[in-house]
Amino acid sequence: MTSDIALEYASTIWTPFYRKDLEAFLKKQEYTPLHLSVLSWLIWFSLLSHEELLRVLVHPEQPQIHASNLSAQLKKMSSLGLIETIRLREPSCGIQKRYYVTDLGLYLYSSAIHSSPPLSIARLAQSYYVERDDLLARLAHPHIHLACVSLATRIIAEGPSRGHRLISYQQPWQHTYTFAHKRHLLSSHAAFLLETQEPGGAYAFLIHVDSEVHQKAEREIEKWLLSLLDLRQSMKLYRHHWPDLFIISTRNRIPLWARLQEEVSLKRNTPPLSGGITTFDALSRGVYANIWWELDTLASSDDYRQISLAHLLRQPASLDLVEQFSHQRHFYEMLLKDAVAPPPRTKQRLTRYVGDSLQDEATHLSRERLNELFFPTRKNRQSVAGAGLLTLKLTVAEKEIIEWAAHHPLLDVPTFQTLTRPAADPQAMKPLQHHITHLFQLGLLEARIWSQGSTPLEQQRYLLTSTALKFMAYRKDEPYSYYFIPPKYQKGDDEQLDRQWGTRGLSGQMWHTHALYSFMRQLYQSAHIRGEMIYQWKSAHEAARWYRDTITQDDEHTRPDAELIFALSPTDQPIRMVLLEYDRGTTGIVQYSRKFTAYLDYQQATGSVLPLLVVTSSHKATERMQQVLNTLQGSLHILLLLEKEILSEGLSLVVRLFSP
Repeated sequence: MTSDIALEYASTIWTPFYRKDLEAFLKKQEYTPLHLSVLSWLIWFSLLSHEELLRVLVHPEQPQIHASNLSAQLKKMSSLGLIETIRLREPSCGIQKRYYVTDLGLYLYSSAIHSSPPLSIARLAQSYYVERDDLLARLAHPHIHLACVSLATRIIAEGPSRGHRLISYQQPWQHTYTFAHKRHLLSSHAAFLLETQEPGGAYAFLIHVDSEVHQKAEREIEKWLLSLLDLRQSMKLYRHHWPDLFIISTRNRIPLWARLQEEVSLKRNTPPLSGGITTFDALSRGVYANIWWELDTLASSDDYRQISLAHLLRQPASLDLVEQFSHQRHFYEMLLKDAVAPPPRTKQRLTRYVGDSLQDEATHLSRERLNELFFPTRKNRQSVAGAGLLTLKLTVAEKEIIEWAAHHPLLDVPTFQTLTRPAADPQAMKPLQHHITHLFQLGLLEARIWSQGSTPLEQQRYLLTSTALKFMAYRKDEPYSYYFIPPKYQKGDDEQLDRQWGTRGLSGQMWHTHALYSFMRQLYQSAHIRGEMIYQWKSAHEAARWYRDTITQDDEHTRPDAELIFALSPTDQPIRMVLLEYDRGTTGIVQYSRKFTAYLDYQQATGSVLPLLVVTSSHKATERMQQVLNTLQGSLHILLLLEKEILSEGLSLVVRLFSP
């Protein structure tokens, strides 16, 4: 954040911070060398947890540090006003306390350290991610921050015993290159340099986080991988070294990354990207354990053996790449320039960069304030702040409700109950209804009545508001257009139906939508009882498959009702995918023929055979569908099942009948 923006915040919502207060604090000398060490780590890596701080602080020079001692010192620093605490509540990690440096902490650190050239408070705030906007930007994407700092702090803790040292870390990381008179932007969630004991042994890595439930669609990942391959090729033409790639994903996505790596390398006729991929859960075993799959061999082999991080250190980074990652020379030049510049005018009221407590601000967040923050139609600094504050405001359950509603509009309370609390009593809905009420009060959720529902619970359907959809776009790091229907595609004057992709179609065939959601609710319940894992339930909009018609050359698509990513147990391999068509027995021969022909056209146009599961409640419907399938000019990889069969025997029935 620039200083004028900091002044704007300080003059409007922040309590003033005076020089006399700083001088009085420095005179008391209540801080210790350990406090300065904690401040230095929180300046380099903001929003660290107690465990992560302990990880980086424990070393031979400070053997006396242990968990209880650190807890006491953090409480002392909080009471002195050097650090603040936030409570991060995320589905992936539960409730965590995390810490960041206050304005007093920044001024103390700038005053207490004696660097050469000197480091001013303004340069410190400009060079590190410590300002209010920086903190809220990280909170807007909590899954990225959690994964990146977990990896980085483990490298810091585990690396020295292997002769490795983390010498540069930036989150996020962006760099602009110019090739052939064209400018290219290379960006990643984070980037770091790892130095070894070998002469010139510095290795550069980009970090990409692909953790649930914020995973991008396959087509978006493919575009990103293709852009990386194009940029790598351009850099090689100009004899620039390319950094390797670290991906932190989930176990069920490893086959997807392997397939996409192979497909994009074939499209570009070039070797796949180098680097490694692991899971967030595996990091707890240690980054130097055998938890990594090699990206390039993953794309060309079914052998998924895992290796250590040390085996991924292949080609040292060039001096130019080291500077692009660390900016050490540039930073030193800036400090020299600051040192010879006239000293700034002494002010009694000091510039604030962090401001008042983020947790307190989030606690008092109101519907009106959220509407102000998310009012712009494009992402900006204001809406980033809104996303970060809302991350602190909402509970785990409330975030889960928003996540599910973002993927599946018009869900009802019983289905929310099963999706968010599969082990709970289906009738014990009061806690869920309390969270829904809170979301209503914040202006994040609204109801739509389906008058033909047989009970009040069936009639009450839920949609995300524009504010909630924008919040989700930040959490998933997607453009607003991922959720919002552009005006040119809106078909009426019903704002609820023309807001989010897929809503109008689901509402237009509400009996089918209700039956599909009821089936999925029962499928999740039976899967939980059997120990089966449904990793992902994609909506019809998300599961659509596009292809180029071989005759007309028009863009066409086939649209299943859902796509399921599942396994028969948490350790089952491989992870399986199936497209789902749900049929109530009301579809005629013509509609079946049109639908199955579209799948066949997709198969012929792409050469990709997709497993298709058709679930119906009617014996007669299966007979009609089989009649249509017998007339097709080709064969589909299709399975017809009665609803009661799959709910009785589970997903193992699908695996068994689909097996060759």
